[in-house]
Amino acid sequence: FPCGETAAKAFPAVLYAHGTGGRGEVDSLEGPIKAVVSMGFIVIAPYTSDDGCDSTTEYLDLLRAASVSETTPGLHKALPRVSWDRIGVWGSSMGGKTTPLAVASPSLQSRVKAMVCAYGARNSSKVSKTPSMYITGTEDQASSPADVMKAEFTSNPSKHKVFLNLQGVGHMGNFMDEWLPP
Repeated sequence: FPCGETAAKAFPAVLYAHGTGGRGEVDSLEGPIKAVVSMGFIVIAPYTSDDGCDSTTEYLDLLRAASVSETTPGLHKALPRVSWDRIGVWGSSMGGKTTPLAVASPSLQSRVKAMVCAYGARNSSKVSKTPSMYITGTEDQASSPADVMKAEFTSNPSKHKVFLNLQGVGHMGNFMDEWLPP
């Protein structure tokens, strides 16, 4: 969590939804997660179940993690510092597919201020006014290639949204620098 600030409810939270088999993925995203934290966010990145690639149920794990984190602030010293009225939801691959469902859920809907679907998205039409970003790569041939991500972006009714299709980047390409020129 961001250092130096001890006031209660000082920081917005970002709920991170990993992809299928995401234990290694969360660990490999240490750099991007630290970058988000350095901008003043507390990142909550639970290891959720892998129940056969079903985004319609896996998002419930993310909602449970958010609920437990909010109602049991003693679990981690950062949790009392979370402003639960300012939440972002970021998902990668299968986590990106679960993100719109989490954002549209009654327990989070009014509190989510932004969402990011990276290398995966599904059910984007259920997200109403949430500012959204979709990230994919031209070389991503996994479950949500660029044309699928573009269709999800288009189906999202939000007026504030961005679509990034990174040239030469494959599925789960390095978020921070793979697509930058040398």
